[in-house]
Amino acid sequence: MAIMYPNSVLLGVIGINTKMVSEVKMTEIAEIINIINMSKLRQLHLIHADLKPENIMLVNPASGAMRYRVKVIDFGSACMTSKAVQNTYLQSRYYRAPEILLGLPFNEFIDMWSLGCVIAELFLGWPLYPGSSEYDQIRYIVETQGLPPNEMLKNAGKV
Repeated sequence: MAIMYPNSVLLGVIGINTKMVSEVKMTEIAEIINIINMSKLRQLHLIHADLKPENIMLVNPASGAMRYRVKVIDFGSACMTSKAVQNTYLQSRYYRAPEILLGLPFNEFIDMWSLGCVIAELFLGWPLYPGSSEYDQIRYIVETQGLPPNEMLKNAGKV
C-alpha cells in the first residue's frame, strides 16, 4: 500500500509517519543517490553543500499510478567544484563531511557523505552523528570510522 503525500520535505514526512521508509520503496529513496551521484550535479561539477532531510523533497505524482519523485532543493550554498573555498561555512553540522570539519580541500564527494548521513537517519530514525559542536561531531565520526590518516591530519587547517 502506498501512502500519497503532497509535495513534502522528507523530514516532515518522516515526522508524520515513522514507517515512511518501509512504505515508500527503498528504490524511490535510492533515487536520491542517483540525483547526487549520476545527475547533472556531478556532470556540472556542482557541490550542493547543504544536503539534509529538509532539502530533499518527495514529490507526489499527479496520478496515483506513478511513483514518488525526489527533488533536491535549496541551492543557496551551492558552488562549483573549481571555486570551492576552504574554511567557509558549509553543510549542516549533522551532515558535515570530515573534510569540512578538518578544514581540508574538498569536492562534490562531500555531498555523498551528507547523503549517507541522511539515508542512515532515515533507517535509524535519528541522526547518525548528532554532534553539538564541530569537536563533538568529529568525535562521533572517529568513534565509528576511526582516526583519519596522519597525512590527512597533517594537512588539516582546523586541527
